[in-house]
Amino acid sequence: MKNSQDPFGRLTAAPNKQNDIHATAVYIRFILMAILMFAAMYFSMFAMIDKFENLIPNINNLHMTLLMTAIMLLVELAVMHTMYPKRELNLGIASVVLALAIFAWFGIREQINVDDKQFVKGMVPHHAAAILMAEKASLTDPELIQLQRQILETQRREIALMKRKLKALEGE
Repeated sequence: MKNSQDPFGRLTAAPNKQNDIHATAVYIRFILMAILMFAAMYFSMFAMIDKFENLIPNINNLHMTLLMTAIMLLVELAVMHTMYPKRELNLGIASVVLALAIFAWFGIREQINVDDKQFVKGMVPHHAAAILMAEKASLTDPELIQLQRQILETQRREIALMKRKLKALEGE
């Protein structure tokens, strides 16, 4: 087979074994990228907690991580489409990734699989983020400073209550 041109006028090589190996490697790297992005996004979700002891893995962060990763993968396929040579495979991947994004969206919005334990596990890091913001904010408005103090007091108290409740729920 001869070389041909892609829709952008670039020469493309005729299919051969070397091209097939390259195409397979590209998709293996895509899968690796998806896994690494998922792990990086999951742990970056905890960047806003006030202290390490308030890092509690939870289903809400899992749903949010899945949503962010899915969106990034869809952007990757759209922007870098010439790097991924198999159009039908790309459409299949995009369909699966879009389905995962929709599932994750509804997982967050409808609190899918969030029971008492998962609720508490999700709320501790959420309140810890409020504490971090209140601790680090440079406020000058007297009403906001008062609110800041209240946030610090109430959120710490609520975290302590949730941690006690979590221990009870886990049967410790």
